[in-house]
Parts: sequence; C-alpha cells; structure tokens
Amino acid sequence: SANKNTNLFYKVQNGSIINAKFENISIVNKDSSAGKLVGIVGQMQGGYMYNISMNNITVAGAERVGGLVGQIIGGYNYFEKCQLINTTATLTVKVKAPVTSGGSHVGSSSRPNYYGTSVVGAAYSRLGCPYKWGAAGPNAFDCSGLVQWCYAKAGKSLPHSSGALASCGTRVSISSAKPGDILWKPGHVGIYIGGGKYIHAPHTGDVVKISSDVGRFSYAVRP
Repeated sequence: SANKNTNLFYKVQNGSIINAKFENISIVNKDSSAGKLVGIVGQMQGGYMYNISMNNITVAGAERVGGLVGQIIGGYNYFEKCQLINTTATLTVKVKAPVTSGGSHVGSSSRPNYYGTSVVGAAYSRLGCPYKWGAAGPNAFDCSGLVQWCYAKAGKSLPHSSGALASCGTRVSISSAKPGDILWKPGHVGIYIGGGKYIHAPHTGDVVKISSDVGRFSYAVRP
C-alpha cells in the first residue's frame, strides 16, 4: 500500500539491525505524496547495521528510493559487512523546470543533499589545517580545494575552482541551504554545516575553521 509505512522498517533512529537476512522482498510505493523514503529502511538517523544480507530485493518508489536505506540523515551512521545481491531500486522523478527571464535561477529546493552527512564529517575532520593557495589536502587547503576534498571523500568529483563550483549543482537561496551545500560568492566558497554556520579555508595566515556570517554569500549550490 502507499502510505508512510511502505518500508519494511519506517525509520531507524539511534537503533541497530544486526545479523539480518532479507530475501525475495518487493517494496513498491506508487503515491508520491506518502512514503517518499522507500527502502528496506525508509530513513536512518544515527543507526547501526551489521552483517546484513539482502538477496533478490526490489524497491520502487515515486520520489526517493534505496535498496537498503531510502535516506540517511544526520547523526552517526555505521554499516559493516552488509551485502546486497540481485537488488534493484527504481526511481521515478518528476521535474518542474523554473521559468526565468534571464540569468541564473536561485530559489528553494526540497531535494536533500545526498552527500551532506559525509561532506560535513569530512570538513570537521580538517578543522585547524592551514590555508595554502592552490592546495587541495589532505593537510592544507584553499577554499575550493577544501570543498573538492570533502566531496571526494563522499564519492563526488568536483572541480578545484570556486568559479566552476557555481555551476556544479542546483542553486538555492542561503535561507534554503542544507548541511553539505556549497556556499558561494565571487572568489570564495565554504561548506554549510547547519545552524547558520559553515566551514571554510579563509585566506593566507588562517586555518580551516567554522564561521557564521553566511549572509556574505550570494547563494548555495547543492551538487
């Protein structure tokens, strides 16, 4: 049925699934207004999964789907010894393109930043590293080098150029920024971490640090 409980487990929050084996399961959600997070686990926040085996699993949803987890948000999430065999996930996406009279569209986006948790974690791990122009880690960074390195840790390749980063995703307003989004202004970028704060590599003589003056940026970019 199409409802919030479409998933085998609707939500795992600060909980564990250990030594579980799932076989011959089909999870289908046809209603885009309900059960948007579709997977064996619809949503995982601060959970732990160990020794999970999945065989012959089909997951299909109207908006966001995943073979094991529909969406991972916040907290510390751990996966160990998880094996997926013959598992498919089918996603139907409906897009309404913005109509603009010229220039770049900047608005709000309900789409999550799928790399957000990993990117923010990587950024926190580099706090205190010195700024060095042209550097892209692992122990020194310039502003775009830090963004590139953090996204690479999340499995996403981005250019080492603040100008090029402006076109590497969906542009959203600063007020709509989500953790992991790239804050952009001419000549400088940072990584939004939530709560009106961001991590960046400011300039020569400074270090990678947390700042809160998000209003200085023009918009956010969500890869």
